[in-house]
Amino acid sequence: MWDYLNPYRWWLVINNTHALIGDRLQRLLSIARDWHLETELNLEKQQSLRVKRQSFFIQIAPFLGIPIGSVFAIVIWLVWQRAYALKFLNLKWIYDNWSFITGCWLIGFSIGTLIRINYFFPDIKSSTTQTDDRLPNLLSNPAALPSDSINVRLVGKLLGRRGTSNSLGQDFILQSSTASVRLHYLQWLGQQQNPQNLIGRQITVTGWLRRGATPWIDLQTLQTHSGTTIYSPHPVWSTVLAVVTEAVGAYILLKG
Repeated sequence: MWDYLNPYRWWLVINNTHALIGDRLQRLLSIARDWHLETELNLEKQQSLRVKRQSFFIQIAPFLGIPIGSVFAIVIWLVWQRAYALKFLNLKWIYDNWSFITGCWLIGFSIGTLIRINYFFPDIKSSTTQTDDRLPNLLSNPAALPSDSINVRLVGKLLGRRGTSNSLGQDFILQSSTASVRLHYLQWLGQQQNPQNLIGRQITVTGWLRRGATPWIDLQTLQTHSGTTIYSPHPVWSTVLAVVTEAVGAYILLKG
């Protein structure tokens, strides 16, 4: 249902090579009805769901910051041009070097990332954490967006590839008793443990479940029954990215 009802699904499948399964099934069912063929699956035609625009804007906030940065750059150029004409400020470098626009783009991206962090990574509390038995219901919500962060604590078997082909941790899957879901892992500096060593073992993961074209969990911790814990600092790395981007943007803007 998410695949053919969510109104923002088209923006979330830009990097997908194939149409979503729900859309393909809906098309096949439409052809079957036209030919008066009996179908084994019934997907009723419904209007797109009404999803909060705020959730979508939060989702695209870093990228929305780029055109906003362009508007800010135009305002800066007009103000400085007027100030130069009136001989208030001698900032002629603004006419000779347009790299300050890149600085505005980076600052806009950084501000959008900072705005999104609190929504993307809320505190995980035991009282609000969802468990394995709720996973199918959470994944079947057709109105969900990746920015609708759901705190989860799931138990299952870790699947994935070993070796350098998975050196960035891009191919891990948790196989729980109710469903399988992809895991997003980021390595902490100086951390000796590697999730590849736990492939095939029973683990407990905590993190933020996100529903997009492909559901996934941004990991916070990955823990074995023996007590070994591996941390995945998504909020920290997001903050580092925002701060570094803003610092580079400010340097470009001031240097010209």
